[in-house]
Amino acid sequence: MIGRGRREGRAERLLAIRLAGTAERRAAEAGEIERLGRAVDYDWLAAGLDGGRLLPLLGSRLVDALPHAVPAGFRAAVDASLTRDRRRATVVEQVALQLARELERAGIRAILLKGPHLAERLYRDVGMRSSNDIDLLVDPRDFHPAVGVLERLGYGREPAAAWIGDLPLFEASLRAGDGWRPPVDLHWRLHWYEERFSRGFVARSRPDLSGARIAQPVDELAALLLFWCRDGLSGLRHAADVAAWWDRYGGELAPEGLEEIATEQPALRRPLAAAALLAEQAVGVPADRLLAGLDRAAPRMRLALRFANLVEPASDLQNQARVVAVDALLSERLAARGFVRRHLLLPPAVIGEIFGIPPSARGRRALHRFLYAARRGVRLAWATVAVLTSGRGAMLRGQAR
Repeated sequence: MIGRGRREGRAERLLAIRLAGTAERRAAEAGEIERLGRAVDYDWLAAGLDGGRLLPLLGSRLVDALPHAVPAGFRAAVDASLTRDRRRATVVEQVALQLARELERAGIRAILLKGPHLAERLYRDVGMRSSNDIDLLVDPRDFHPAVGVLERLGYGREPAAAWIGDLPLFEASLRAGDGWRPPVDLHWRLHWYEERFSRGFVARSRPDLSGARIAQPVDELAALLLFWCRDGLSGLRHAADVAAWWDRYGGELAPEGLEEIATEQPALRRPLAAAALLAEQAVGVPADRLLAGLDRAAPRMRLALRFANLVEPASDLQNQARVVAVDALLSERLAARGFVRRHLLLPPAVIGEIFGIPPSARGRRALHRFLYAARRGVRLAWATVAVLTSGRGAMLRGQAR
């Protein structure tokens, strides 16, 4: 999230984590926030938060917490980022609503994920969560009809090979021909090893006052945790969203929390548990309220949490290694074939798309498939070792891991 070396930016990173916490956590750590706020480089902090798309949210919280200590330049940067993101969110929100309504008219339930709708509900301000595109979720049976509706509305689908049947791995990306409307990511599922949860997520959704569909709060919490896990337990934006969800809906959460989801779909228990434990450590969401019987000492869980990275700078390859490692540690043992197909032995059609090999050249596709797997496996192995030997990626509760 924030550049420079690990040691050099310690105070700025610790401050960012504390500002992302739940309201209760931030109140308990008000003294530490003030101490760190008087020690940081504000120019660096502003640039880092802006790069991580967190300046409106965390910058505003810092201004509110230390109104007399925050420099005028930082305050101006926060105000400018808020103005910018509110304007952008207005466009994204209006186009998203239009698309969602058109899909509904076609008999397709479409849920708005993330974006201004989420920001409005969790933060009471569409500018608090920067958004550049539109994320929609539909039932997998409606995926191709939904693509057709969006194409009739002027969106063109970017080329993407099929991964599962005739569906992409997660989503299709579409761009408007007019150049001003935001791009769309049309999803049919939310995590590596689930389909039923996403179908239920759509089926249980309801229209809000704007006419757009939103998820049931407990489903939305599960989705936020799964997004975090799918991204290798990396990213302070994920942590801030989970903390804000807790502030908004935690008091309404049933005593069993996410237990029903985890019981009905055992493959999701580990990723939900890992993200819940990280949310507890990082931002103060009580993990035991989310899932019962958490095994905090489970070796695979503890190792997965070692890959977590909230704010440390990392290369693209290291980030990919985190995604792969967390997936390997949290997936069920019986899902090994799917893991290999996702990350190493990609489907022939995907290999063909990557290397521009036509379907008729099966031999070339097969050769490139195994060469790609071998090269990628070696690179990821080295990156994984580098991540583990460089110290714990996330700085939690004031201590470098």
